[in-house]
Amino acid sequence: MIELRILGGLDLSGVDANAARELLAQPRPTALLVYLVLARPGQFHRRDHLVGLFWAESDQEHARSNLRKLIHVLRHHLGDDLIEARGDEDLRIAPSRVRCDAVECEEAIQKQHYARALELYSGALLPGFILTGAPGLKSWLELARRNLTRDATKAAVSIAQLYLNDAELTKAGDVLRLITRIEPELDDEHQLRKLLKLLDRLDDRAAAIRLYEDFKERVWRDFHVLPSPETRSVIEAIRAR
Repeated sequence: MIELRILGGLDLSGVDANAARELLAQPRPTALLVYLVLARPGQFHRRDHLVGLFWAESDQEHARSNLRKLIHVLRHHLGDDLIEARGDEDLRIAPSRVRCDAVECEEAIQKQHYARALELYSGALLPGFILTGAPGLKSWLELARRNLTRDATKAAVSIAQLYLNDAELTKAGDVLRLITRIEPELDDEHQLRKLLKLLDRLDDRAAAIRLYEDFKERVWRDFHVLPSPETRSVIEAIRAR
């Protein structure tokens, strides 16, 4: 079983170490592997959709030729049985061949196994991964990263609230410190307000203020907007205590 880890970094195990290094040094084959594993896990993908993600500006003949080359690279490094085909147009990663931390994290969140999800969530999806000339794939990756970020934050908030309600303050604090440390891309203000209030209940106002200031700086840098009046009201009440 190949293990693909894409949360908090990028790593591939269960195959020859040299083959893994050679593959991960190539952004496009790596991006195709990640997409096939993470986007609709276990399902087939149409070739025309894949070429649109990677080569929207190319003609079909060249785009399909490029896709065949990427598939060849993946099979060369990870085995001929890595990719299954259904007819001439559909392909997928063989479900029994690859495990992925992001897929397992999403599944745990969907099943409300939040403690397991946070064990798996060691950081944002593929931080620092750069792929040029494929805007469709880049947009998908950014959306997948945001969605997983938000889901992991919700999981952390849910667990922390349970711990607080049971007066297990140490455990609640550990969960909140984990999520504030590993989640520098939080963009959901509703979840942000929940985190601020939970930190306040833990008497960790300094952490709440840092979290808010980081968020404010980020949204101003990226979108030239300020946090909502509701969020500002929450932090002002915390500062006033």
